[in-house]
Amino acid sequence: MSKLVEKTASLGTEANEYLRTKKSSTQYVYRSGLRLFLEFYQKKYGEEINLSNFLDRLDVNAQLPRREKKRLAESELNSFIDFLADNGKSNNSIRTYFASVQNFLKYKGFELSGRFVRLPPPTIKEVNHKHAWKIEEIREFVDSANSMRDKAIILCLFQSGLAINELCDLNYGNIIAELEAEKLPLYLSLTRQKTGQEFKTFFGRDAIKYLMLYLETRKNLKRNSPLFTMSDSNVNRLTVGAIQTKFREFAQDLSFIKKHELEGFNPVRPHSLRSAFRSRLTNKVDSDLIEFFMGHAIGGVKRAYMNLPIDELRELYSNFEHLLAIEKTSKDELIERKEVKIPPGIKKEIEELKTTVSTLSKRNVELENDLNAFKRRFDHFSNTMDLSQEEANALSEIIKDYINKERIEADHEARRKDKEWKNSKEAKEVVRNMLQQNPRELYEEIKKRNKEIPEDEVWDEERQQKERERRINETNCKA
Repeated sequence: MSKLVEKTASLGTEANEYLRTKKSSTQYVYRSGLRLFLEFYQKKYGEEINLSNFLDRLDVNAQLPRREKKRLAESELNSFIDFLADNGKSNNSIRTYFASVQNFLKYKGFELSGRFVRLPPPTIKEVNHKHAWKIEEIREFVDSANSMRDKAIILCLFQSGLAINELCDLNYGNIIAELEAEKLPLYLSLTRQKTGQEFKTFFGRDAIKYLMLYLETRKNLKRNSPLFTMSDSNVNRLTVGAIQTKFREFAQDLSFIKKHELEGFNPVRPHSLRSAFRSRLTNKVDSDLIEFFMGHAIGGVKRAYMNLPIDELRELYSNFEHLLAIEKTSKDELIERKEVKIPPGIKKEIEELKTTVSTLSKRNVELENDLNAFKRRFDHFSNTMDLSQEEANALSEIIKDYINKERIEADHEARRKDKEWKNSKEAKEVVRNMLQQNPRELYEEIKKRNKEIPEDEVWDEERQQKERERRINETNCKA
């Protein structure tokens, strides 16, 4: 058992009963105050003493005759205040811990007058200015972020009204169902850690756009994966401190923030975006609805928002999303989707065409490689050719005629076998052998061979075509 749990448990039944009457956030502070008072009291009277013993002493003192009564509670609390000051507690902390004990005594029926207690004056805190955001400034802030993660964080905070710790605590499982269903805006059902208050809110279209772009950079996402992680990790959850540091960096480059504004609190810290959510909607949207989306407690009747169907809440949010949009709203996006909606049958054909295009693209690469190889061989052939320009041109024409003749002869043979024409392998082999020969010998050989061919066997292109057509007609007639 940890030291903290031990001390908390030793507060006793009466103190724990009192603490349960407080909100969770107040409980935490008041428990700390009572624990410190118990620590002080036990150092003074012994470790076996507890808060019930203190109450018993007050009860006995209250029963004494007027002349014998003492300011027992005030006396002990003055000593407690000195104890806190000696341990380096600030004036404001001392006042808070005093209040925790004072309220506990009041709960148990003992009145304590502050007039007889030496409370230190409160410390005036530095003014905590938050920037009053305009929509174009939000746009500039998003542009200043240098990663999709940080752009998404800015817009998720601004468009939902979430507190920064609530955003850091989100898991992928909080959004996966709505994300896969392509819902807009995206619904969130959460519980505030600070108050235990259940609430619902939404991410607008702009937040979803950058969130999806960020998630595309993540690998192996599971339901319990943090929605946002540290920049150098795919698994370590993003911390509040890391975001605050980033926001201060971005603030340096914002045109609407002056340097002197950055000397204390960062005016564009994460909480300022939560405040901007409220200020952008104030006087334009029902104030109770704003408080509900921000997770604040609202009255019983007004809590009816909590019981509205999700789609009705989605519609309510959509109606004011334009006040929070820097690019487009969910309604704009949905209209565009309808305009380009593709029927299921066409979708299937598109997928098939994509497969075909992919196959053809691969084949095209293969053919391009073959062509490049042929070009390299031809360039080599041209560079080593020991012929004049006139002889080279003549050789080119001779090779063309020769290839055509070989194709026609192969064509005749194929048709005699009643087969569909295909490029003759023999012709390709001949050309391949020709390209490997010495250019001078090849030229002389073909030139000599052409002289041996009778004039009526040298076909020009027109005669070749006519001969093809004649043979096709003969074949059709026989059929």
